[in-house]
Amino acid sequence: MTAPKKPMASTKPKVKGAQKVGRPSSYTEVTADAICEMIASGTSLLTICALPVMPEARTVYRWLEDNEEFRHKYARARERQADLYASQIIEIADTARPDETDLARIRIDARKWTSGKLAPKKYSDKLMQEITGRDGGPIAATLAVSKIEYEIIDPAANQSPEGIQAPAGSGPL
Repeated sequence: MTAPKKPMASTKPKVKGAQKVGRPSSYTEVTADAICEMIASGTSLLTICALPVMPEARTVYRWLEDNEEFRHKYARARERQADLYASQIIEIADTARPDETDLARIRIDARKWTSGKLAPKKYSDKLMQEITGRDGGPIAATLAVSKIEYEIIDPAANQSPEGIQAPAGSGPL
């Protein structure tokens, strides 16, 4: 007699969740921190990604989609960048020479616009109005119907105003 065969062990790893397919991510905390520091210091993402030691911009955008921690770091770096641009506005205005006023105005407007887009609650020219209900909660909408009236147009035809025929013997609608 032969012993019953044991089922073959699976070669797939027994890990909860799906196994990712494809090349492993090149994401590292060191690179992510360096990108965020350069953004906070005013360097654009395209300039950063043009450096030979940095990943391509599409890789950074993929990291932003896939990595929640990096997404938060990046958002804070953009807020710091907006603060930097806002503080540079005063410096540009104070140090502009009379023959550089047009250039200074362009630099100031660019920083004002960018700051307003990066941190609209803080630097936007738009007046943002938020309407809330009692104690900051949602607005409550209520509808109260006190009386519904209708008029019979032709009592002989026994019709309602909308032209709907009333059932025989039911009286007025």
